[in-house]
Amino acid sequence: MHRISARTGGAITVALGVALAAFLAYHVYVFRDVAMHAGLEAVPLVASLAVVIAGVVIARGNVVPEPFVGRTLLWMAAGIVAIGGMNTWIVAEIRLFAPVNG
Repeated sequence: MHRISARTGGAITVALGVALAAFLAYHVYVFRDVAMHAGLEAVPLVASLAVVIAGVVIARGNVVPEPFVGRTLLWMAAGIVAIGGMNTWIVAEIRLFAPVNG
């Protein structure tokens, strides 16, 4: 595996976290007529913002030693997949139990 610098790894993590937060914000907008959705969407949205913060901390180079940045990115990717799965579950529940008219 190629070594990835802390700055590059942090930038990749921030970019993925911002993309995930934008995706979740879009879901909040689409389901704005469903009252319970905003509360349910809060957990994945906060988790995605935590990914952004973690990316900034990684980029500063104080948390993850250089040789382990690649491994940290893989764990972050697993976390992002978990957040995406959580959001998919929430959206499926809302579509099933509280369909949006239109």
